[in-house]
Amino acid sequence: VWEEVGATGIAPFFACVKEIAYIHLRAIRLWGIDCGDDGADIVGNYLQGNTTVRVLELTDCGVTSRGCQPLGKVFDPEFSTGLVELKMDFNKIGSKGLASLALGIRHNSTLTDLSLSHCEIDAAGAAPLIEILTPKFSGIKKVDLKSNSLGNEGVRELLPMLKLNKTMDSICLADNKFGEDPTLINELSNLMVTNKTLKSYDLKNNGVY
Repeated sequence: VWEEVGATGIAPFFACVKEIAYIHLRAIRLWGIDCGDDGADIVGNYLQGNTTVRVLELTDCGVTSRGCQPLGKVFDPEFSTGLVELKMDFNKIGSKGLASLALGIRHNSTLTDLSLSHCEIDAAGAAPLIEILTPKFSGIKKVDLKSNSLGNEGVRELLPMLKLNKTMDSICLADNKFGEDPTLINELSNLMVTNKTLKSYDLKNNGVY
């Protein structure tokens, strides 16, 4: 029988590796363990100032917008971080949670891969995405936002920033409930022509023909 370990299950592990100052941990991958926001808080506190962990995956862990606050703080300028990949798929963080992540990530240049698929992000998430991906600081090359609800409004808001961004080479906007709008389709086409760096677009399951 599968039993989720939850936040109480991961707490002793992170307390131990922090106490002994273990320096060989390179990736944290927690999948479907139902650690929730308390678990995100444990992981976030451990990672603040940690420069050895490169990958953080919290997939389907029951994290909400509250849990994004300590995770966003990991990327705050007052701390150093070695994270290059952040994956939080299948957590109901919404646009509010994305905004909390953006408070830290917007000042960060080490992160290269960001995956927030199936996270209930709507059009209001476009503003924090722009903060995260602004060309001034961002080092992000790959963004996966599939199966959210950005809609026409959210995607249209993203387009001016995407035209200026020369770091990204891949974006997934599959299944985001946009399209069926000739003006928006033309703007997307123009983006593909003008931005020579952004070469991979996944626009499946939208009204883009």
